[in-house]
Amino acid sequence: MPSLMESTDYDVFEYKHFDEQGLALEEAVKKASQLRSSDATHFHRIIPTDSDMTSFRVESVSRDSVYSELLNRWAELLNRFVTKAAKR
Repeated sequence: MPSLMESTDYDVFEYKHFDEQGLALEEAVKKASQLRSSDATHFHRIIPTDSDMTSFRVESVSRDSVYSELLNRWAELLNRFVTKAAKR
């Protein structure tokens, strides 16, 4: 029976990035730093590609999408609060 960490390997795997070579942590940090200095319209985060955390990749996410997700979460939280207050 696989351990919990082994069973999450499937969740981490993405077909979109299967052919990319994994980077060491130091290389991923350097690449992310270069991208951050050259592209201010995206957030560049380091994502582990395996459960052992031995290889990583850099993922770029639009700032607009991050901010819209954050606002959606806040709206959902406020909506829950308002509906609970209205039921009282």
